[in-house]
Amino acid sequence: MFNELTIQTVGSNKINLGQISESLLFYNKVNVLSSPSLFEHLVLRNELNGFKSLISEGRINLLIENNHLARAHSQNSNDWFSLLYVSGANVTPEELLVRQLTELTKKSGYSRRTARSIFSKATVYENHNSVIVDIIKDLGDEEYMKKVIYSSLNEVAPQLDIDVNSIKCRLHSSQGRYLLETNINYDEVNKFTGLNIDSQSIIGDLINSRLDAYQATKYNCDIHTSQVSSRLLQEKIHDLLHRTEFHGSQINLFNEYVLEGKTIKNAINSGERNLEELCRFLDNADKFKEWLINIDDDKNVLSEYIKAIGKESLLENSQVKTFKWYFFQSLSTLVDIAGAGGLASTLTNLALSAGDEFIIDNLFKGWKPNFFVDTDLKGFTKLS
Repeated sequence: MFNELTIQTVGSNKINLGQISESLLFYNKVNVLSSPSLFEHLVLRNELNGFKSLISEGRINLLIENNHLARAHSQNSNDWFSLLYVSGANVTPEELLVRQLTELTKKSGYSRRTARSIFSKATVYENHNSVIVDIIKDLGDEEYMKKVIYSSLNEVAPQLDIDVNSIKCRLHSSQGRYLLETNINYDEVNKFTGLNIDSQSIIGDLINSRLDAYQATKYNCDIHTSQVSSRLLQEKIHDLLHRTEFHGSQINLFNEYVLEGKTIKNAINSGERNLEELCRFLDNADKFKEWLINIDDDKNVLSEYIKAIGKESLLENSQVKTFKWYFFQSLSTLVDIAGAGGLASTLTNLALSAGDEFIIDNLFKGWKPNFFVDTDLKGFTKLS
């Protein structure tokens, strides 16, 4: 218990020296994420020397970004933005701290010695673009973004009593730039709260929660963050677990009723099938996988499968059946003309009706998921 904690000092996370101090008693290791606002706060509180001592004694592990996440806004509109990691042009993080401390204390020598002492013990790390990818995915998840907007507004103005289900949002993208459109009247919110809230404020809360999640997983530790970030992380984990559990139950249901319990998992684990066979099997699964991915998340896969294969087919039309008869007769005649005749012609008819008729069915029906299930999938699980 209380092995390691990471404390954010950026974004909406207010710097709380008391929280940091208390954590040093209970936690075996305390990481503090550095920020310009942290050192400004330390200088204003006259606590810079004490903080430096805590770092020198190894009580605080100061984490310093070599690059930081930034939002670049369009010249024509503040609503359009792009996300990127930036670092000081030919300026090290240590030199940036020297410059900040010199500006704050007006003591260049002291600032340089202090920065050198801090960096001799600090951990400098590089952020990765994977965080930006995750943020963009979150922004495009409308259901999750409704909860983000609700949590952000409820944090600053709980008296507004906003219904999360009434919130609408949509992410627009163009050439690496993004715009979050919502139905929130921010002018009314600001008039009511006296604050200056807009869509960028909401996006800021989302970004902070993602950065918190990144640090927590990177260092495998507890994370001290703002209430809104904590709620967003809980919502994200809840959604993830719910989706995973729901999808798992859908697969089990499909296996039980369509495959009669004969699953791919059992076929591989029992040794009846091997991975090389799986590779060949998956080569034929593209259309089926495409069909699956186009099913809405709130739908039942088994119900959608039954609906898809139960649709009225063109093959029920008598004209199509007549054409099929002529098609097979024509192929049989071609075999006779080629000299096979007699028994060969009869065998050809049998082969056509037993195997190739399935292909002809596809031509008239259009692809349906049972085409793959009844042949490839059931064949792989040895049900057919």
